[in-house]
Amino acid sequence: MIEIVIVSGLLAVVAITAIMLILRRLNATSRRRSPAMADREQVAFERWLGLQPTDAERQLALGHLDEIFTSGRIDQEEHTKRIAMIMEARTNRETEDVLSELRPADEA
Repeated sequence: MIEIVIVSGLLAVVAITAIMLILRRLNATSRRRSPAMADREQVAFERWLGLQPTDAERQLALGHLDEIFTSGRIDQEEHTKRIAMIMEARTNRETEDVLSELRPADEA
């Protein structure tokens, strides 16, 4: 009976050790992938900046501009000027440029 308990305990220790080694390896692998994923996201973002904005993207940009206007950070004249700039933007980069200087530093 004691032998069964000892063998069971040793098997449990071996199993836990194996699981810990596997988890360490997975954790190390995921850390190595993170910069690659960030690079891919940056490349995708750069590609997106070069695309023509969709109607939905323009509406989203106009919504952000309206929030900025409503908060009192720009006046009516500036709001109207920037609406025209968003509507005339040929790329997402141009749309982003219209809003980028108006965003708080932690959002930019």
